[in-house]
Amino acid sequence: MSFIEYEVLGHTEDALSETLNHFYFVSAHIISEKPQGRWKVTEEKFTSLCYAGHLPGYTMNYNHHGLVFSINTLSAKNLKSGKTPRHFLTRALLSAENFAQAQQILRDAGCGAGNGCSVNMTFLNQEGNRLFHNAEMGPADKCDESQLNIFTASPGENIFHCNNQLNQLNLKSNQRQQKTKEDDG
Repeated sequence: MSFIEYEVLGHTEDALSETLNHFYFVSAHIISEKPQGRWKVTEEKFTSLCYAGHLPGYTMNYNHHGLVFSINTLSAKNLKSGKTPRHFLTRALLSAENFAQAQQILRDAGCGAGNGCSVNMTFLNQEGNRLFHNAEMGPADKCDESQLNIFTASPGENIFHCNNQLNQLNLKSNQRQQKTKEDDG
């Protein structure tokens, strides 16, 4: 939510009940003399809420460049083999210095995402008015980069994203199927 006096990026954690009490924070400061990885990063400093056994970057996160973001899972209707897993892309997002770089990471030109997610994000250190962005990312058919649909909210505007896609990507919501007694009968 973006008000004139302040902004709020909220996120409710709606993971599976089996993950209850199996969360932890990772605060890391990684320095390399030579640029590392696809994005040629020399320094990363971030904090991320993590599920046990998962990479940092897939829940609620912030980095030293002022990027604050949260993730909602949106599964692809058709998974794409040979593409980059969404967990790897959101981990790479922890190194983004600005919105253009965040888009570049999510687009993943040359490969593209194998699955989908929604990213709500803002940059605390950007010049001018603080903007909020929602990026829905998903795999593309016959293309070597991710599909991206981005909505930007200016001051006074709001974005709500509740695990349902807002745009026409090849995604489906992450609502769990619940079995009832009537289903058994």
